[in-house]
Amino acid sequence: MEDDKQDLLSIGEISKITGIGVQALRYYERKNILKPTWVDPDSGYRYYSQSQIYSVLLIMSFGSVDVRLKEMADAIESDDMESFRRLIEYTIEFAEKKALFYKIAADAYRTALDKMKLANLYELGKIYSREFDEKILLIKPLAQFPEDKLWPEIFAKCSTKGSAPTLLRKMTLKT
Repeated sequence: MEDDKQDLLSIGEISKITGIGVQALRYYERKNILKPTWVDPDSGYRYYSQSQIYSVLLIMSFGSVDVRLKEMADAIESDDMESFRRLIEYTIEFAEKKALFYKIAADAYRTALDKMKLANLYELGKIYSREFDEKILLIKPLAQFPEDKLWPEIFAKCSTKGSAPTLLRKMTLKT
């Protein structure tokens, strides 16, 4: 093991490389989530293989999407690829939902900022006006149009005027 030890990383080195705390690594060992490759019997120092860097990063990513440590430990202890595959699929699904939530939240924040910027352009209590493009509004009691001819006739009238209605709702006018 002495020759192989040169390729191993101490717990402090793993911590520095991955950004995870030494105490967290010790905790993961106690919970059977991540065991060191070798523990020095004399000093108790823990050593990890370089390939375990990926495992640490994977554990950290699971934690970032709120996968419980027990679920990770169960999948790892089972030594069953199917269990681990299901855990990863669940994590992907959860991460996508969380990403959608954050996107919606970011859009809401952008909208709030836009409204704040717009509010700074106008004085409170002052009346502003603006011009709109010409719109055509057709008002005629529906009873005068047979249902199957109603919409084609409305669109035909609009197109002869050079425009099309932007929003049409069926309305019943009381006469």
